[in-house]
Amino acid sequence: MPVYRTPAAPHIIEFEEKRSRFVAHLAHFNSDSEFKAFLAQIREDHPKASHHCWAHILRMPNDAKGWNQSDDGEPKGTAGKPMLNILSHADVGECGVVIARYFGGTKLGTGGLVRAYSAATKQVLEEASWSPLEAKKILEIVSDYQEINHVQRWMQSHHIQPLNQIFDEKAQITLQITESQFDELVSIVEDLRHTAVKNA
Repeated sequence: MPVYRTPAAPHIIEFEEKRSRFVAHLAHFNSDSEFKAFLAQIREDHPKASHHCWAHILRMPNDAKGWNQSDDGEPKGTAGKPMLNILSHADVGECGVVIARYFGGTKLGTGGLVRAYSAATKQVLEEASWSPLEAKKILEIVSDYQEINHVQRWMQSHHIQPLNQIFDEKAQITLQITESQFDELVSIVEDLRHTAVKNA
């Protein structure tokens, strides 16, 4: 049964406060690398913005390991933190918001900044279209290099992006999958002698 939601499509809104423009971008992400690419694109699209502040929840809503935020030069706690606060109370996951701010000439003060970034985040969430998602598990797979290919092929066939990868003496992959996909993965790992899966 679906337990949370994610954006069905990217969405953009503009919010104005005392002539400062806040352009909020919302999108779905499967990994930190996808989010970083999205952030880089927005920086490229808005090169004259004074700040590019952001917040994301890249896992399920209650998994704080997927939470992160940045004030990007705004006074500490006035942008990323209030944005993340809105996200964390919206029952959303696998998504993030980036806000490009164009300074309008009038300082908003710390309270004004918190209100503006919060309002822009809330507005983009309210206006976006959403899709339901199943509950998911965060798993860590440890394998030797001969067997990890079996797991990677299975991930590719299900369009699953790793949350993290470490290739040292052994391959370690952290991934997020649905309950139904978990049963499939276990059946594959059972046939491999040098591969283990555990909760991350």
